[in-house]
Amino acid sequence: MAEKLSVFFESAYSTTSSLEKNIAEELGTVKSERDRSNILKSLLAAIKSNNKIHGIGVYFEPNAFDGKDKKYKNGYTFGNKTGRLAIHGHNHEGKINIHAEDEVDNSDENAFYVEAMEKGVSYLSEPYYVEGDGEKELVISYTMPIKDDGEIIGIVKCDMDLGKIQNFIDEYKREFDSSYYVLLANDGVATAHSKYKDRVMKNLFDVYPDFKKYFEKAFNREQADVVITSETSNKKTQFVFTEVDIEGTDKDWIVLSATDFEDFTSEHKKNILINSIFYIIIIMVISIVLRILIRNIVTKPLDVIKKVVEKVANFNLDDSEERESRKVLFKI
Repeated sequence: MAEKLSVFFESAYSTTSSLEKNIAEELGTVKSERDRSNILKSLLAAIKSNNKIHGIGVYFEPNAFDGKDKKYKNGYTFGNKTGRLAIHGHNHEGKINIHAEDEVDNSDENAFYVEAMEKGVSYLSEPYYVEGDGEKELVISYTMPIKDDGEIIGIVKCDMDLGKIQNFIDEYKREFDSSYYVLLANDGVATAHSKYKDRVMKNLFDVYPDFKKYFEKAFNREQADVVITSETSNKKTQFVFTEVDIEGTDKDWIVLSATDFEDFTSEHKKNILINSIFYIIIIMVISIVLRILIRNIVTKPLDVIKKVVEKVANFNLDDSEERESRKVLFKI
């Protein structure tokens, strides 16, 4: 499962990276000749290219793109209320909506922007809710810095719809009826849960503080599993922690699989029994075959030789017996 979940993140990273490269090409022109419509076209192409993502945004510092913010003041898709090039596109069931965003520097509402600008590297946000079409949607954001001659002048942001990952986990084949899966951010926050949906956006470490050490083991590619009594089912449960590789960042996540230990051990015992019966049957077949081979190869020829010797001792030199004995000796 971990590898399949990584595909969601790789897809978002690839789309974000491609858009950033297209923007870099536009920044290669003279500042005053840069075309905002080219950024809009690249944004639209990026949204259409990936149905796994929730939306994409491009945000520049004031006057950093073309120095013409005043010209594009309240320009809808080409500029926000100050003229700043800060646009976001949202794809909902094939319907694309693009709009300018204000308050980009608001660290409470747009922590993704502040963090990315300060860090200057690719950044994966914490999960957060956004207002969707009539309901809140849980997303995370990939952000990449936009640089012009080495200076950070903005960011590219790609929003991943965690609802799609939730659907994937819900439909994933479970080994046992008691099994369930949880996708966890590296700080322990549940972002998707196949069994207890009310646990989403709650921190696993609040319930199982010792699980932090198993996170570290998984991140170090060590075996990470434990059998303890579950706080939810009150049953002895096996928890297995597997790293989910997230390309482009140093923040890998964890997929947790949980199974009632009784189910796990009963299946293990069943497999042992089946294997034991199989090996017993194999041994019996081999024994029967060996007995037949020994009888045909050793016992029968010895009986014939004994009869021939007895006839010779009694001066019985019948040619037919001699010919038969030669055939037997040849077989030996």
